[in-house]
Amino acid sequence: MNKKSLLLLMITLLIAFEASADETVILLTDYSARGEKIRTDTVVADGETLMVNSEKLTPAQIIAEAGHIKKISEFKISSPIKTCEAGRFEHILKKGKLVKKESGCLESERYLQLKASFKALAKDPVLN
Repeated sequence: MNKKSLLLLMITLLIAFEASADETVILLTDYSARGEKIRTDTVVADGETLMVNSEKLTPAQIIAEAGHIKKISEFKISSPIKTCEAGRFEHILKKGKLVKKESGCLESERYLQLKASFKALAKDPVLN
């Protein structure tokens, strides 16, 4: 790769990084009792766009489901994780340099609330 190509690549990556600095990403990752990743649900908020599991929500959906969005964006203080028979979860928020983490067991009430909120944000074919 010549110097001009390398410089162009570096500039492109820098611009992409700066553009994503305003982007907020929330992840809910499920792990089995053996520690294997089962599933990851994602929310990506960038300006007025909200994507849930790669599906763009309409403004009507964002308004109608504001309660669920709020639950997903709130973070509780994690208690030390004991052995979780059903597995565990990690709930992570990343916005620029800000990172928040929460974890717990899959059988916990908090996990069930988060999972229900993600399910409620699934794209509704009636509203499309």
